[in-house]
Amino acid sequence: FTYKYQMYGLILDGDWTVTKLESPEIYDGASTGGAESTWKYLLKDEGQGTNLSLTVEYAIPEQLLQKAQQKIIETMNHKAAVSFMENVKIALEMQNE
Repeated sequence: FTYKYQMYGLILDGDWTVTKLESPEIYDGASTGGAESTWKYLLKDEGQGTNLSLTVEYAIPEQLLQKAQQKIIETMNHKAAVSFMENVKIALEMQNE
């Protein structure tokens, strides 16, 4: 699919591709275009629940580096990823109610 993402006031767009899918444990994807990245989701059964981990590797777009310091961007992206994972947890827990 195609995406649009706002990062530090800059609109980035490109394509998202699923690169690996081994249901139900592994989902990997990659983005190209405005934000080059790889995303690796790993789900592990832990008896009473499931542990979902996310690893993201990305290159900060050059035009974005011109606007902000790299550390600021990395901190903002980390907070966005934590928020995303919290939202996934809430959605999954609500399905089990």
